[in-house]
Amino acid sequence: MQVGVSEAGQVLCSGTFNLAQLLTVGLGLISMYFILKGLLRMMVGLDNAGSTELVGSDGVRRTDAAPAYGRRQAKGGVYSLIAALLPVLVPVFLNVAGIDVVACLFP
Repeated sequence: MQVGVSEAGQVLCSGTFNLAQLLTVGLGLISMYFILKGLLRMMVGLDNAGSTELVGSDGVRRTDAAPAYGRRQAKGGVYSLIAALLPVLVPVFLNVAGIDVVACLFP
């Protein structure tokens, strides 16, 4: 088990380009996407929750479904913001497994 962990650490930290830095940039971009998506979904959901009527895809205006639909959209935005925190757990998991990613990031 320890041999595999040390080999994984060498692959992440050595080579022509640093995979740990690439992994960190990729996870950061994923987090930024989820944060932007969550904020947009929350804004649209709160707008729909405050409206008095909702126009469906069939063109019919519905007055009873708008607040509930808006609350569901806003809740989806919160889920996206929570999903933005999940990529942070990858370096933590690698550190628990014995691969020190932070040492690779700042050589």
